[in-house]
Amino acid sequence: MWSPEFADELRAARRRVAVLEEANQAIQESIDRITRLSSFSEGLDRSISVGEVADLLFEEVRGILPLEHLLLALVDSTGQEFRPVKVDPADISARAAQELAAQVASGMFGWAVGLRRPTTVAATHLGTHLILVPLATARRTVGMLMVGTPLTAGAVEQQHLTLAAVVARQAAECIDNLWLAEDIRRQHETGRLAAEAAAARRLADLGLLVETASAVSATLEQDTALRILVDATCRHLGVTTVAISLLEGSGRFAMAHGAGLPDGACAEPTCGIGRACPLGLVVRQRAPLAIFQVATDARAADCPLMRGNRVASFVGVPLVARGQVLGVLSIRTETERQFGVEEIALLTGLAAQGASAIENARLFADVQGRMEQQQQALARLVQSAHLASVGLLAGGVAHDINNPLCIISNHLQLLRLRKSEIPLEVEEALGSIEASVRRIAGSIEALLEYARIQPGERQPTDLNEAMRRILVLLQYHPLCRRVSVLTDLEPALPTVDLDRPAWEQVMLELVTNAREAMAEGGRVRIATRRVTPEGESPESSWIEVTVQDDGPGIPPGEVARVFDPFFTTRTAKRGMGIGLKICRDIVHEHGGRMRVESESQAGTRVVILLRASNPAQENGEVGSLRRTQ
Repeated sequence: MWSPEFADELRAARRRVAVLEEANQAIQESIDRITRLSSFSEGLDRSISVGEVADLLFEEVRGILPLEHLLLALVDSTGQEFRPVKVDPADISARAAQELAAQVASGMFGWAVGLRRPTTVAATHLGTHLILVPLATARRTVGMLMVGTPLTAGAVEQQHLTLAAVVARQAAECIDNLWLAEDIRRQHETGRLAAEAAAARRLADLGLLVETASAVSATLEQDTALRILVDATCRHLGVTTVAISLLEGSGRFAMAHGAGLPDGACAEPTCGIGRACPLGLVVRQRAPLAIFQVATDARAADCPLMRGNRVASFVGVPLVARGQVLGVLSIRTETERQFGVEEIALLTGLAAQGASAIENARLFADVQGRMEQQQQALARLVQSAHLASVGLLAGGVAHDINNPLCIISNHLQLLRLRKSEIPLEVEEALGSIEASVRRIAGSIEALLEYARIQPGERQPTDLNEAMRRILVLLQYHPLCRRVSVLTDLEPALPTVDLDRPAWEQVMLELVTNAREAMAEGGRVRIATRRVTPEGESPESSWIEVTVQDDGPGIPPGEVARVFDPFFTTRTAKRGMGIGLKICRDIVHEHGGRMRVESESQAGTRVVILLRASNPAQENGEVGSLRRTQ
């Protein structure tokens, strides 16, 4: 027969065990929630249409709370009107549309959008309570999820609303990115068609010109076009001294290309459109100018350019494009020569072609610059969206797990305090529980640190330590469960100025690409070492980071295109094909270099070069990670 004290102690122990079981159940629920959210995020990353996003969103919401129907409405191009895009079940689409119109008319949609959080309202046509969940990003509201639930407003738990808000935010970011990608594609196509149309018009206008003139207008590189123009002028007019002088912003001339003249001959400080100079006179008159006897002609008497270069005769024609004088094409001879009308007309035609070539080169450079700015803007938006989603997920997960961990830890301490002598087997069990709690807490701290780092901040970073933290994050990534990660990190590396969130995005993208290339699993090798790139001085300090997989590799003809926007080698329709482009842009922003090496059936190797913060710095405390598998 047990004593009353022992019976009380036994009941207390059973209560503690019950508490531990509840805590363990809470932890398991949190893990399941994390797994679902990770799978949901992974599915969004692979979605290439709004319909796929809607299907994933509906499936995820059904796992959060009991419901009877769902309706997803997105804003139109004006950003003012909500239009339904998906209803489940389909047989209530008419009533759902009426309910949507009624909620919009009542102002509840506007109220929910203003609050930017889930709002519970009464239904008018569907006979249930409704939860309005805004789909909003940091930039704009993209739509509204209308959830019909049999639960009353008081029965809906806060955690349900929080989870619904999280998945809605991720879906909104994905939809916004899809819309943005589509806009970029349209702009890219429009710009390409406009450039092709402009080139076609120019080619049609120049179709009757001589072979040399066509060659000048065919190139988009200014130096090449001017060289062809100068060579053609010398060949067709039988002269040896030709110059193309372009106007600078200050109104002075600078030599762009020439033959038979010393360097800088057209860069005299007194030569400009406001000076006593034949080049300036050509620009002011916007017409050809011929001086057959420079020595006796008053128009060249005060020009050191003419006297200093022993010019006997001069002919110049303006380079005019779109009504603007760009410069002067001129011929200078050391002996007096009188150019005929036909020769001046030929020179004028060549000048017109040269002006068109210069304008084309500038237009092409401007289009290239604008396209690069658009691509960089897209990369920054995708990066910001990715970091915002992961940071929000990390913070929420850490909060949900930390509370049960605190309860477990506190009860373990209370159990030790109340029981002075604990059996050995119980002590071992408690120690195992404490070790597990510490291990989970460490993982949570890694997630929280990842969520706390602000994008854009660069600071000297131990690259090996950064890699270690990235590998901790990869342990929980669902795509990496069937992948063995091998590390070979050289110790005592100098620090590197890194934007940590951006660098972690690069590594996550590269490892994810490697995993998707190995459908049946495989190995990913990550290595760091100090190198001296070709062309750099031996004193410079660079760090090489390589990520290599055992996948099937990339066909030789496609390796050169892996950094092109929207290009992908995946057979399934997953992703937008901009991941490697974003990675290379991030590396370039860090002053580094990135290349991809691959052969069919031989895997793929990505090589990144980063310059050390201080080439002379040696950090003896930095150690390499142990090789793990």
